[in-house]
Amino acid sequence: MKILIAAASIEKAQKISSILDEENISHVIYTDEKEIKQMDLSKYDSLIVYTPLKTDYGMNFVAEVHKKIKGGIVVLAKSDVAEEIQAKLNFTGAFVLARPFSKMLFIQAVKFANLAKTQAKKLKEENENLNKKIEDIKLVDRAKYCLMEYLRMSEKDAHRYIQKQAMDLRVSQREIAENILTTYIKPME
Repeated sequence: MKILIAAASIEKAQKISSILDEENISHVIYTDEKEIKQMDLSKYDSLIVYTPLKTDYGMNFVAEVHKKIKGGIVVLAKSDVAEEIQAKLNFTGAFVLARPFSKMLFIQAVKFANLAKTQAKKLKEENENLNKKIEDIKLVDRAKYCLMEYLRMSEKDAHRYIQKQAMDLRVSQREIAENILTTYIKPME
């Protein structure tokens, strides 16, 4: 696991760094938010933000970079504002940990944030795949109705025709459906 630490000063980042060293977790420290925003953050498994940062408290920074990091984000905030920050950063998937905290809780938070981000990514991919399948079904249905209307095929025959063409031409049913639709439905000018 490779972690990026964002903090306003080296001293603050060193506190976090020492905990990660004990766990043999690879990490890099940066104190300049502008520099971090320009980096390729996909190289890092996680981002730890020790608030406040130099230019803002850290919420705007997290909101800006949350899509660029492939793993989880842990925001370390003072206990009196941690709940408020969590509410404002919920859309990012960031996990806010109130300071002070134990080493064990910190390591668990980092692992939990990574796990949550991974699960969310899997769910998003599954959702995209399901949406594509739904679109494919809609397209094939539209093509079937074209065949039924223009060639007077039954629904069963139209479905069988699309399947057979896809097998014979070794292409997807979607491609066959698109060809049928471009043949029978003229684009609007």
